[in-house]
Amino acid sequence: AAPAREALERAGAAVALLCGSGSCVAGIFRSEAERDAGRARLAEEDVTRGWGVIATATGSGRVGD
Repeated sequence: AAPAREALERAGAAVALLCGSGSCVAGIFRSEAERDAGRARLAEEDVTRGWGVIATATGSGRVGD
């Protein structure tokens, strides 16, 4: 799982972390544009083979939204 976390960091994630027992790795990007660019970088590295990649976005980030 550490190589996956490191790949997310290289792809520009502001935060990359292991979740649970390490079978899930999450990368948090500052914007949708940075997320999309990071996803493209991961594909170029060919590290996503065998991964399930799910891109999500939050609302405004304000509490109560």
